[in-house]
Amino acid sequence: MTPFIPVVRAKLMKASDGFSVTGERTYAPAVTVGINIVRLATDVTATSVRADKSGTKSYADEQLTKGRILVHPRFKPAEDDLIEIFGVQYKITGVRAVVSMDGKIDHYQAEL
Repeated sequence: MTPFIPVVRAKLMKASDGFSVTGERTYAPAVTVGINIVRLATDVTATSVRADKSGTKSYADEQLTKGRILVHPRFKPAEDDLIEIFGVQYKITGVRAVVSMDGKIDHYQAEL
């Protein structure tokens, strides 16, 4: 297996255990990491919303992002971390290590 060579630079913000006074998760300062993009797709769908008790319907747009990136093994991403790619922030929902033939971690595969 060839060594992992990243082609895109992104900013990784590690999730901390703390929360702000408004209940939002706090993050460590961003560090620049090397990644490769496998898939990055955004889908906007209309969802129905009940506006009040009268039963009138309203619609809202829901943005669903599905993606997979490969992260250089020097930086270990985790669930709930944020990664900024081309100025857009994505939440990491899953991570798994990919091991090379010699038993060393080649890169991390992160699901967005």
